[in-house]
Amino acid sequence: MSTPDPAAITRVTLIRLGAATHAFDMGQRFQQLSFSRTATQIKAAIPASRNRTPPGHYMLFILNTNGVPSVASIVQLQ
Repeated sequence: MSTPDPAAITRVTLIRLGAATHAFDMGQRFQQLSFSRTATQIKAAIPASRNRTPPGHYMLFILNTNGVPSVASIVQLQ
């Protein structure tokens, strides 16, 4: 992912999109991802286990040193 200040990024997270039924969401997921930085980009690693991150649509956030999240990007994991 491109970002104007990769050095300021401290966390990269995924949140699975909701699929509630009867006020309960069985598929809810939150994952903090490991990542590396280059001069202009962030490179995140998706967990290999399908049990932790099943295929589907997720919101991808990057957070800065103050904990302020970016606007989410919707990504699809297959």
